[in-house]
Amino acid sequence: GALTIACECADTTCIKLLGINPDEYEAVRANPRHFAVLPGHIYPEVEKLIEEFDGYVVVEKKRLAAKIAEATAPTTSE
Repeated sequence: GALTIACECADTTCIKLLGINPDEYEAVRANPRHFAVLPGHIYPEVEKLIEEFDGYVVVEKKRLAAKIAEATAPTTSE
């Protein structure tokens, strides 16, 4: 089944939802700068398009947004 997640675009007021396969989402988030957003929800001043899929696109956060994404990314412990 698909996950339903909130669009991860730079618009902090965006509450739109998108569907994504759990394995695909895990692959997107393996890079702390990569996020799944709806098509058309790309903000070029802080995001760069990485890849397009059916129903969502992958963006990479840039500049300060990238630093914040990396600083707040979950970590795994072994």
